[in-house]
Amino acid sequence: MIPFAPLGSNMNPVINYRDHRKICVIDGIVGYVGGANIADEYVHKIERFGHWRDNGIKIMGEACNNLIRLFSETWYLSTSKVLDFSAYSVPFNDEPTKTYLLPFGDGPMDYKNTFYDVFFNLFSIAKKSIYISTPYFIIDDMMIKCLVLACKMGIDVKILIPGIPDKKFAYNLTQAHLGEILKAGGYVYKYKKGFNHAKNIIVDNKYAFCGTVNIDYRSLFLHYECGTLIVNDSVISEMKNDFEQEILDCDLLTYELWKKRNIFSRLFAFIFRVFSPLF
Repeated sequence: MIPFAPLGSNMNPVINYRDHRKICVIDGIVGYVGGANIADEYVHKIERFGHWRDNGIKIMGEACNNLIRLFSETWYLSTSKVLDFSAYSVPFNDEPTKTYLLPFGDGPMDYKNTFYDVFFNLFSIAKKSIYISTPYFIIDDMMIKCLVLACKMGIDVKILIPGIPDKKFAYNLTQAHLGEILKAGGYVYKYKKGFNHAKNIIVDNKYAFCGTVNIDYRSLFLHYECGTLIVNDSVISEMKNDFEQEILDCDLLTYELWKKRNIFSRLFAFIFRVFSPLF
Protein backbone atom coordinates (compact mmCIF):
# COMPACT_ATOMS: atom_id res chain seq x y z
CA MET A 1 0.00 0.00 0.00
CA ILE A 2 1.45 3.33 -1.13
CA PRO A 3 0.14 6.76 -0.03
CA PHE A 4 -0.44 9.41 -2.68
CA ALA A 5 1.21 12.80 -1.98
CA PRO A 6 1.62 12.22 1.80
CA LEU A 7 1.91 15.14 4.18
CA GLY A 8 5.45 15.94 5.19
CA SER A 9 7.59 18.64 6.66
CA ASN A 10 7.82 20.43 3.30
CA MET A 11 4.73 22.11 1.92
CA ASN A 12 4.26 21.26 -1.74
CA PRO A 13 1.64 22.89 -4.02
CA VAL A 14 1.01 19.42 -5.49
CA ILE A 15 -0.79 18.57 -2.24
CA ASN A 16 -3.77 20.45 -3.70
CA TYR A 17 -3.93 17.92 -6.55
CA ARG A 18 -5.92 15.11 -4.96
CA ASP A 19 -6.03 11.57 -6.33
CA HIS A 20 -9.78 11.06 -6.62
CA ARG A 21 -9.62 8.03 -8.93
CA LYS A 22 -11.23 4.73 -7.95
CA ILE A 23 -9.88 1.84 -10.03
CA CYS A 24 -9.88 -1.92 -9.58
CA VAL A 25 -8.45 -4.26 -12.24
CA ILE A 26 -8.40 -8.05 -11.81
CA ASP A 27 -6.08 -10.24 -13.92
CA GLY A 28 -5.95 -7.51 -16.57
CA ILE A 29 -9.35 -8.48 -17.99
CA VAL A 30 -11.95 -7.32 -15.43
CA GLY A 31 -12.11 -3.71 -14.34
CA TYR A 32 -14.31 -1.57 -12.15
CA VAL A 33 -14.59 2.20 -12.10
CA GLY A 34 -17.16 4.49 -10.49
CA GLY A 35 -17.86 6.66 -7.49
CA ALA A 36 -17.46 4.13 -4.68
CA ASN A 37 -14.64 4.41 -2.16
CA ILE A 38 -13.71 1.54 0.15
CA ALA A 39 -15.54 2.55 3.32
CA ASP A 40 -18.33 1.24 5.53
CA GLU A 41 -20.96 3.74 4.39
CA TYR A 42 -20.69 2.49 0.81
CA VAL A 43 -21.89 -0.98 1.83
CA HIS A 44 -24.31 0.46 4.42
CA LYS A 45 -22.54 -0.94 7.47
CA ILE A 46 -22.73 2.53 8.95
CA GLU A 47 -25.09 5.36 8.07
CA ARG A 48 -23.74 8.79 7.23
CA PHE A 49 -26.15 11.38 5.85
CA GLY A 50 -28.84 8.73 5.34
CA HIS A 51 -28.75 6.07 2.63
CA TRP A 52 -25.59 6.36 0.55
CA ARG A 53 -26.35 6.11 -3.18
CA ASP A 54 -23.50 5.24 -5.52
CA ASN A 55 -22.78 3.20 -8.62
CA GLY A 56 -20.05 2.08 -10.98
CA ILE A 57 -19.43 0.10 -14.14
CA LYS A 58 -17.81 -3.29 -14.76
CA ILE A 59 -15.54 -3.51 -17.82
CA MET A 60 -14.22 -6.70 -19.40
CA GLY A 61 -11.56 -7.20 -22.04
CA GLU A 62 -8.98 -4.93 -23.59
CA ALA A 63 -10.71 -1.75 -22.41
CA CYS A 64 -9.15 -2.57 -19.02
CA ASN A 65 -5.77 -1.62 -20.53
CA ASN A 66 -6.65 2.05 -20.13
CA LEU A 67 -7.44 1.54 -16.44
CA ILE A 68 -4.08 -0.19 -16.01
CA ARG A 69 -2.36 2.78 -17.68
CA LEU A 70 -4.11 5.18 -15.30
CA PHE A 71 -3.15 3.09 -12.29
CA SER A 72 0.44 2.92 -13.57
CA GLU A 73 0.51 6.70 -13.87
CA THR A 74 -0.59 7.16 -10.27
CA TRP A 75 1.86 4.48 -9.12
CA TYR A 76 4.70 6.33 -10.82
CA LEU A 77 3.65 9.66 -9.28
CA SER A 78 3.66 8.01 -5.84
CA THR A 79 6.78 5.81 -6.08
CA SER A 80 8.84 7.08 -9.07
CA LYS A 81 8.78 3.46 -10.29
CA VAL A 82 7.59 2.45 -13.76
CA LEU A 83 5.37 -0.63 -13.91
CA ASP A 84 5.85 -3.10 -16.74
CA PHE A 85 2.59 -2.47 -18.62
CA SER A 86 3.01 -5.58 -20.80
CA ALA A 87 2.90 -7.81 -17.72
CA TYR A 88 -0.65 -6.70 -16.90
CA SER A 89 -2.32 -5.79 -20.21
CA VAL A 90 -4.19 -7.98 -22.69
CA PRO A 91 -3.96 -7.96 -26.53
CA PHE A 92 -6.01 -5.35 -28.32
CA ASN A 93 -8.90 -6.54 -30.51
CA ASP A 94 -9.24 -4.26 -33.55
CA GLU A 95 -12.43 -5.80 -34.95
CA PRO A 96 -14.99 -3.11 -35.94
CA THR A 97 -17.84 -2.54 -33.51
CA LYS A 98 -20.76 -0.16 -33.02
CA THR A 99 -20.37 -0.23 -29.24
CA TYR A 100 -17.59 1.74 -27.58
CA LEU A 101 -16.28 1.75 -24.02
CA LEU A 102 -13.50 4.25 -23.45
CA PRO A 103 -12.01 4.40 -19.95
CA PHE A 104 -9.94 7.57 -19.64
CA GLY A 105 -8.53 9.93 -17.08
CA ASP A 106 -7.30 13.42 -16.53
CA GLY A 107 -5.16 15.30 -14.06
CA PRO A 108 -4.07 18.82 -13.23
CA MET A 109 -0.49 18.55 -14.52
CA ASP A 110 -1.09 18.46 -18.29
CA TYR A 111 -2.90 21.81 -18.58
CA LYS A 112 -5.81 20.15 -20.36
CA ASN A 113 -9.40 20.05 -19.13
CA THR A 114 -10.46 16.76 -20.66
CA PHE A 115 -13.48 16.02 -18.50
CA TYR A 116 -14.81 19.56 -18.82
CA ASP A 117 -14.51 19.33 -22.62
CA VAL A 118 -16.14 15.87 -22.76
CA PHE A 119 -19.06 16.92 -20.56
CA PHE A 120 -19.57 20.20 -22.42
CA ASN A 121 -19.65 18.32 -25.73
CA LEU A 122 -22.08 15.72 -24.39
CA PHE A 123 -24.44 18.50 -23.32
CA SER A 124 -24.00 20.28 -26.66
CA ILE A 125 -24.86 17.28 -28.87
CA ALA A 126 -27.99 16.30 -26.94
CA LYS A 127 -31.19 16.19 -28.97
CA LYS A 128 -33.70 14.67 -26.55
CA SER A 129 -32.46 14.30 -22.99
CA ILE A 130 -29.65 15.06 -20.55
CA TYR A 131 -29.65 13.23 -17.21
CA ILE A 132 -27.00 14.22 -14.65
CA SER A 133 -26.32 12.59 -11.29
CA THR A 134 -23.77 14.37 -9.09
CA PRO A 135 -23.06 15.05 -5.41
CA TYR A 136 -22.12 18.66 -6.20
CA PHE A 137 -23.11 21.03 -8.96
CA ILE A 138 -20.71 23.97 -8.91
CA ILE A 139 -19.77 24.96 -12.45
CA ASP A 140 -18.92 27.98 -14.59
CA ASP A 141 -21.30 30.20 -16.52
CA MET A 142 -20.39 28.62 -19.89
CA MET A 143 -21.62 25.19 -18.84
CA ILE A 144 -24.71 26.63 -17.16
CA LYS A 145 -25.57 28.53 -20.35
CA CYS A 146 -25.10 25.33 -22.37
CA LEU A 147 -27.64 23.52 -20.16
CA VAL A 148 -29.99 26.53 -20.17
CA LEU A 149 -29.91 26.55 -23.98
CA ALA A 150 -30.69 22.82 -24.00
CA CYS A 151 -33.73 23.47 -21.78
CA LYS A 152 -34.95 26.24 -24.08
CA MET A 153 -34.62 23.90 -27.07
CA GLY A 154 -37.03 21.48 -25.42
CA ILE A 155 -34.40 18.97 -24.32
CA ASP A 156 -35.35 17.10 -21.15
CA VAL A 157 -32.71 18.20 -18.61
CA LYS A 158 -32.83 16.41 -15.26
CA ILE A 159 -30.27 16.81 -12.46
CA LEU A 160 -30.13 14.52 -9.41
CA ILE A 161 -28.39 15.95 -6.32
CA PRO A 162 -28.30 14.96 -2.64
CA GLY A 163 -31.19 15.83 -0.37
CA ILE A 164 -28.98 15.54 2.72
CA PRO A 165 -25.68 17.44 2.47
CA ASP A 166 -22.30 16.12 3.54
CA LYS A 167 -20.73 19.60 3.25
CA LYS A 168 -23.06 22.51 3.87
CA PHE A 169 -20.90 25.05 2.03
CA ALA A 170 -20.82 22.91 -1.10
CA TYR A 171 -24.52 22.11 -0.76
CA ASN A 172 -25.50 25.79 -0.61
CA LEU A 173 -23.25 26.59 -3.57
CA THR A 174 -24.79 23.70 -5.52
CA GLN A 175 -28.26 25.16 -5.02
CA ALA A 176 -27.02 28.62 -5.94
CA HIS A 177 -25.93 27.35 -9.37
CA LEU A 178 -29.31 25.83 -10.26
CA GLY A 179 -31.52 28.91 -10.62
CA GLU A 180 -31.03 29.67 -14.32
CA ILE A 181 -31.51 26.03 -15.29
CA LEU A 182 -34.71 25.76 -13.26
CA LYS A 183 -36.01 29.01 -14.72
CA ALA A 184 -35.33 27.71 -18.25
CA GLY A 185 -37.39 24.58 -17.63
CA GLY A 186 -34.88 22.10 -16.25
CA TYR A 187 -35.74 19.67 -13.47
CA VAL A 188 -33.77 19.19 -10.26
CA TYR A 189 -34.37 16.24 -7.94
CA LYS A 190 -33.14 16.12 -4.33
CA TYR A 191 -32.47 12.57 -3.16
CA LYS A 192 -34.48 12.47 0.04
CA LYS A 193 -33.29 9.06 1.34
CA GLY A 194 -29.79 10.34 1.87
CA PHE A 195 -26.63 11.29 0.05
CA ASN A 196 -26.32 10.89 -3.72
CA HIS A 197 -22.66 10.16 -4.48
CA ALA A 198 -23.21 8.66 -7.98
CA LYS A 199 -21.54 10.51 -10.86
CA ASN A 200 -23.31 9.79 -14.17
CA ILE A 201 -24.29 11.56 -17.36
CA ILE A 202 -26.77 10.01 -19.79
CA VAL A 203 -27.53 11.71 -23.12
CA ASP A 204 -30.26 10.64 -25.56
CA ASN A 205 -30.03 7.00 -24.39
CA LYS A 206 -27.02 6.85 -26.74
CA TYR A 207 -24.10 8.31 -24.82
CA ALA A 208 -23.20 7.95 -21.15
CA PHE A 209 -20.45 8.58 -18.65
CA CYS A 210 -19.81 6.79 -15.38
CA GLY A 211 -16.84 7.63 -13.21
CA THR A 212 -15.36 9.54 -10.31
CA VAL A 213 -15.93 13.09 -11.54
CA ASN A 214 -18.14 15.47 -9.58
CA ILE A 215 -19.63 18.38 -11.52
CA ASP A 216 -17.53 20.93 -9.68
CA TYR A 217 -14.34 22.91 -10.14
CA ARG A 218 -12.07 20.69 -8.07
CA SER A 219 -12.98 17.50 -9.91
CA LEU A 220 -12.95 19.12 -13.33
CA PHE A 221 -9.71 21.05 -12.94
CA LEU A 222 -7.68 20.06 -9.86
CA HIS A 223 -8.12 16.33 -9.19
CA TYR A 224 -6.75 13.19 -10.78
CA GLU A 225 -9.98 11.61 -12.02
CA CYS A 226 -11.14 8.74 -14.20
CA GLY A 227 -14.27 7.35 -15.81
CA THR A 228 -15.70 5.61 -18.84
CA LEU A 229 -17.37 7.12 -21.88
CA ILE A 230 -19.98 4.71 -23.24
CA VAL A 231 -21.50 4.82 -26.73
CA ASN A 232 -24.34 2.64 -28.08
CA ASP A 233 -24.11 0.02 -25.33
CA SER A 234 -27.11 -1.65 -23.71
CA VAL A 235 -25.82 -0.61 -20.28
CA ILE A 236 -26.93 2.95 -21.09
CA SER A 237 -30.58 1.85 -20.90
CA GLU A 238 -29.85 0.26 -17.52
CA MET A 239 -28.28 3.51 -16.31
CA LYS A 240 -31.26 5.51 -17.55
CA ASN A 241 -33.74 3.13 -15.91
CA ASP A 242 -31.81 3.36 -12.63
CA PHE A 243 -31.85 7.17 -12.80
CA GLU A 244 -35.58 7.28 -13.53
CA GLN A 245 -36.27 4.85 -10.69
CA GLU A 246 -34.21 6.89 -8.23
CA ILE A 247 -35.94 10.20 -8.96
CA LEU A 248 -39.16 8.58 -7.71
CA ASP A 249 -37.49 8.75 -4.28
CA CYS A 250 -36.68 12.44 -4.64
CA ASP A 251 -38.24 15.81 -3.89
CA LEU A 252 -38.65 17.98 -6.97
CA LEU A 253 -37.03 21.39 -6.62
CA THR A 254 -38.99 23.92 -8.68
CA TYR A 255 -37.96 27.44 -9.60
CA GLU A 256 -40.64 28.78 -7.25
CA LEU A 257 -39.24 26.78 -4.33
CA TRP A 258 -35.71 27.77 -5.28
CA LYS A 259 -36.66 31.48 -5.08
CA LYS A 260 -38.05 30.91 -1.57
CA ARG A 261 -34.70 29.92 -0.08
CA ASN A 262 -34.13 31.68 3.21
CA ILE A 263 -32.27 34.97 3.34
CA PHE A 264 -29.14 33.36 4.80
CA SER A 265 -28.86 30.86 1.93
CA ARG A 266 -29.27 33.61 -0.66
CA LEU A 267 -26.79 35.89 1.10
CA PHE A 268 -24.30 33.03 1.38
CA ALA A 269 -24.62 32.32 -2.35
CA PHE A 270 -24.18 35.99 -3.23
CA ILE A 271 -21.01 36.32 -1.15
CA PHE A 272 -19.35 32.97 -1.71
CA ARG A 273 -20.15 32.21 -5.35
CA VAL A 274 -16.98 34.06 -6.31
CA PHE A 275 -15.07 31.46 -4.26
CA SER A 276 -16.75 28.51 -6.01
CA PRO A 277 -13.48 27.22 -7.53
CA LEU A 278 -12.25 26.45 -3.99
CA PHE A 279 -15.03 23.94 -3.26
